[in-house]
Amino acid sequence: MSSLFTVDTIGTHGTPISIIETEHFNDWLESQSAQSKNWIAASGYKGKGLCLIPDTDGKLSTVVYGVDDANDHFACGNLVNQLPEGDYRIENIDSDETLLSRVAFSWGVGAYRFNRYKDNSQPLPTLVLPTESLKKKWAGTLKKGFNVVIDEVEFLIFLSMKK
Repeated sequence: MSSLFTVDTIGTHGTPISIIETEHFNDWLESQSAQSKNWIAASGYKGKGLCLIPDTDGKLSTVVYGVDDANDHFACGNLVNQLPEGDYRIENIDSDETLLSRVAFSWGVGAYRFNRYKDNSQPLPTLVLPTESLKKKWAGTLKKGFNVVIDEVEFLIFLSMKK
């Protein structure tokens, strides 16, 4: 579970992700570079879901993820499954630890795989967090939670086999 998270206290490691509430997308867009605006317009992105923005060499430069409500604990739950493998950091909310905690929670929950019967070894991206304490909090909490879920599922399977 800890490979889902890493730490960079300087805040420059990883591809930046901007999490934007859809209602604020147009305001955010106005402050972007001409290249980013052109790419977003050409891709038809309207501020909902995922938009991958390349640099001039065609490499991934920035990620934009539009959500209805950034305070929703599950707003970014599927983001971890949509991104290519690599390291990513939240750019626009990194000073808001509560919101960053919600993103880390949904990142971890979204990454959960029940692999007992089917191997799902697709590599997942890593979320770069600003502090070691935040990493330990979410990596540890999610691991404990997933172990409880796995134990419960296995128990239910055991019970169903006894019938």
